[in-house]
Amino acid sequence: MRVLALVALYGLVACNEGEGQAGPVIAAEGPSAGVQAQPGLAVRPETRSFRDWYAACDNGNTCFAYTGTDAGGWLMVRQMAGPEASPEVLVGGSPFSDDGTDGVLTLTLDDERQTLSPGSSETRSHVVPDDAVRDTLRRLASARALAIGTDEAASALPTAGASAALLWIDERQGRLNTTAALIRGGDRPASTVPPAPNLPRVVAATPVDQGDFARASDPGEEGAEAGLTLPAAIEALPEVKQCRADTAFSPYLQKAVLAARLSPDTKLWGVPCDAGAYNAMYDFYLTGPDGSNPRKADFPSWEPRERTEGDIGGDGLVNPVFDAATNSLRHFPRARGIGDCGTIQSWVWTGDAFVLTRETFMGECWGMPSTLWPTVWRTR
Repeated sequence: MRVLALVALYGLVACNEGEGQAGPVIAAEGPSAGVQAQPGLAVRPETRSFRDWYAACDNGNTCFAYTGTDAGGWLMVRQMAGPEASPEVLVGGSPFSDDGTDGVLTLTLDDERQTLSPGSSETRSHVVPDDAVRDTLRRLASARALAIGTDEAASALPTAGASAALLWIDERQGRLNTTAALIRGGDRPASTVPPAPNLPRVVAATPVDQGDFARASDPGEEGAEAGLTLPAAIEALPEVKQCRADTAFSPYLQKAVLAARLSPDTKLWGVPCDAGAYNAMYDFYLTGPDGSNPRKADFPSWEPRERTEGDIGGDGLVNPVFDAATNSLRHFPRARGIGDCGTIQSWVWTGDAFVLTRETFMGECWGMPSTLWPTVWRTR
C-alpha cells in the first residue's frame, strides 16, 4: 500500500503564469550563482542557507532572504532583478496569536525601534516604509538583536546569517559595488546592474465548457458531491484497482474524483489514491472524449528529478485543483494544516502536454502566507 508520508515534505528544499508562443518552451539555463546573468537568458533557480537565514533566487533572478521562528513570526527581504528594482522588507507575526499583526507592529534592530506600515490585508503582513528600507538593510546586516512585535510583547528573530544571505543576493544579481546593492554598495551606477532575464513563454490551450464536470474541479470541496464515476477503462487499470483498495477506508474519498475537459477531444481524470490528515494524493489520466484510451498524465518539473520513497504523492499530485478559466492544474502538499509551509506548483495544458508555469515553496512553518512564499519558477 502506498502511504502518504506527511513528514516527508515534497520539494521543500528544492525549490510562474503564461502567454506567448504555442506549446511548451524550455528555458535556457543561465549561469550559477555569483556569475552575472546574460541578458535574455533565464537563470537556474537556486536556494542557499546561511546559518539561521535562508535565501532563494528564481529563474527570473528575483531573490529572497528570510528568517523566522515557529512561534514568533518571520521577516523577508524581497529583491527583484534589474537596475530599476527596489528591495522590500516584509514582516509577519505568529498565525496563532493576535500579537499585533492586525494592529501596530514594530521592528527592533538592536536598540532602535521603527513602526511598520500595514501590508496587504490578505497576507497579514507589515512592511518597512519605502524611504526606510535602505537604512533598515544596512542595520540588519550588522545587527546583533532583531525582534518584531508590539509595545506589549515582542518576539526575537535570528540575526546570524543575515549579512551573508544579503551579500549572496548582491553577487547573484550583479549589484556588488553599485548604488543599487543591498549591503555592499559602491560608486558604480545602478545602470551597470544586469537587466532581469527573460522568462520562458507558455500559452494555454483554449478553455472549453466543463458541463457536468464543473463541480469536479476541486475534489476537496465538491468532488464527492459531483456524482461522477470513473470510465471503465480507467477502473480496469491494475494501478487504479490498487488505489481503490488503498482508499477503501473512505467511501467519501473514493467518490471525490477530479474531472476536467481539457479540449473537445481530451478529458482529465484524477483518481484518489491515498490520504492522511490534510493531504489527499491523486493519480491522473488522460482519455478520449468517451473515456477510452487512458494514459498516465505527466507533470514535469523545471529540471529532471528522480522521485524517492517518502515523496508526498509519489508520481501523483496532492490536493489538486483545476482552474477551467486558465486550463491549469495546481497541487499543494501541505506540511501542516494551516497551509503556511509546503510547495505549490501549477501546470497549464497547452493542447499537447502539461507545462510547469509556477512553483513556490516555504520549507519552514513560520506562519508566512503562501502568497508571499519565494518563487522558484515563473513563466510568461
